[in-house]
Amino acid sequence: MAHHNDPDGIMASRLMGASTRQATKQLQGDARTEATEELRQIATNTEKQRRGALHPPRQTFRGDVMAEVAGIFLGRALVDRDENRMIAALRLIEAGAPVEKVEEWIPEGKRRAESGGAPFSRSKPAGPPMARAARESELRSDHPPESGTA
Repeated sequence: MAHHNDPDGIMASRLMGASTRQATKQLQGDARTEATEELRQIATNTEKQRRGALHPPRQTFRGDVMAEVAGIFLGRALVDRDENRMIAALRLIEAGAPVEKVEEWIPEGKRRAESGGAPFSRSKPAGPPMARAARESELRSDHPPESGTA
């Protein structure tokens, strides 16, 4: 499944691009504040405004997706010794990625770096690696393999 069908994948891609771009700049003062706000805006889902609604649309901060990107960057940076990835991860943590969730994704980043795979190529929604494995296991058990003819 392509990222264009996966809202979390789109958000992860946007966070990856913005944080990587920011990592190449020496951000100070107002520029750093604006950059942090950019990352927070990317990581915030806003529901569509309903016609006639009395309240503004609900916004949900997706720190889990931000933590996924930061953790994978950190894991890859530890293997590749890539300073820009490390800075990008730190920018995401500064913008609000929960550190405990970032730590859950570091092993996945290391694994991807060691296997030579792309930093972000998934078809499942964001979730810690163990939760994703359990979800995939459930999907396999719900749909036994077809037997017989093709």
